[in-house]
Amino acid sequence: MCSTRRPCRCPAPSTACRSRPAYVAWKLTRLGGPVAVPWAVVADFRDTLPPNPRFWNVYAKGTYENAPRFGREQYGGMPGRYLFSLSPSFDTGSVANGVYVLSVRATDIRGNATLATRRVSVLNGKGTCPGSLPAPPTAPPPSEPPASSSPSP
Repeated sequence: MCSTRRPCRCPAPSTACRSRPAYVAWKLTRLGGPVAVPWAVVADFRDTLPPNPRFWNVYAKGTYENAPRFGREQYGGMPGRYLFSLSPSFDTGSVANGVYVLSVRATDIRGNATLATRRVSVLNGKGTCPGSLPAPPTAPPPSEPPASSSPSP
């Protein structure tokens, strides 16, 4: 058991392992403006783990644990990959078009915390496929110079 606030080493033979955060939360803020979506807790494992049926309510596709098994093959030295689903049912239509800052805070069981931020753009269109932009307007082709009026030899 570790007694410091520093990360613990993995016990042998699992020398290539990762631990997941005990607490994950996110918020969305308009760039240079107000908070659009206040802090929302994604996962809180400080007291207990979620039951197995809720696994995919917390983790996103692509997640696998330390020493994962894929089919019949077990990869004992492979560290896990933990992807959290921040808000699977978030509707971008609930915020105005614009540039936002997505902030995600992750904390481990010992209170070590980190904050990551990314700029994201929201562009909700009417009558267009979500995530696509309308085609640029078409301009008429440039006019060709007039044909030479000199007689051919």
